[in-house]
Amino acid sequence: MAGKENLLAYLVGKDDGPEAERYRQARDSFWDYCRQMNPAFFREDRPHLREMAETLQALEEGTLKAPDGSVCRRLAISEPPRHGKSYTMTLFNQWCFGRNPQDRIINVSYNELLSGRFSKGVRDGIDATKIDP
Repeated sequence: MAGKENLLAYLVGKDDGPEAERYRQARDSFWDYCRQMNPAFFREDRPHLREMAETLQALEEGTLKAPDGSVCRRLAISEPPRHGKSYTMTLFNQWCFGRNPQDRIINVSYNELLSGRFSKGVRDGIDATKIDP
């Protein structure tokens, strides 16, 4: 893909050009979206990131099941520091808003500074342009 494009257009995939398949993959799979946005970070040798991405997608699609078989509507992620939780959640919110701009999402953090950084990252990511190498 040459040039720049709006992230929302990237997710919505209105392009009928040669990148249409990549757009479709990014819309349909959160893991593929993560890999397209930052392949150096979301690598196959980091299975915890793939599991997190697939779990978040199942939550968004309403297919994540609790041990009792009921559908989960909330999720708490507990991972050690520096394992990609905040970054993955930033991309997850971008992905959800790209698929459905009417979505409402609440994220919580243990302090105001992180919450502010998180919301700014989502907002700026949606407004950003993506340049492929």
